[in-house]
Amino acid sequence: MTVLLAFLLAMGLPWVETNVTGTGRQGAMQCHACEEFYTLTCTKPTKCEPGNVFCVTVVVRMLVRYFYVSRQCTEYCPVIKPFDVLPPYKSYVLLKPTPFLYASCCRTPLCNTDSPTINDTEWHYYREAGGAHALRSGGAGLVLLLTLAAVSLGLRRS
Repeated sequence: MTVLLAFLLAMGLPWVETNVTGTGRQGAMQCHACEEFYTLTCTKPTKCEPGNVFCVTVVVRMLVRYFYVSRQCTEYCPVIKPFDVLPPYKSYVLLKPTPFLYASCCRTPLCNTDSPTINDTEWHYYREAGGAHALRSGGAGLVLLLTLAAVSLGLRRS
């Protein structure tokens, strides 16, 4: 019996971590923790603080081509859950009329690699509506106006 107990202890000892905060099976959650502008591909595996059980990805876009990505460990999921049980992955997208917002959270290690699809439909809309063309012709019109003003001022002084 003693031999069997010694054998079981020897086999199970490598699975045990002698840490005061937890065992190897209760290790800290790992998430990607990074903040970047203009790219959705930031990844940096990081051990989370005790109590942080969610990985979160948040994307905010203020202008057509200007967006900010933040991936973090968090204690709470920023997405309002409609059910009592949170699924392993959940996302939220808000498009118009406010700035683009995307938030998702998950509970598995290094799971916050997701990102929304950001297309340039608004950019094409402004271009087709004349916004981009008007800007270019507006610059030429300003130069023409300043030139005419300079010429007329020059003629009056003569």
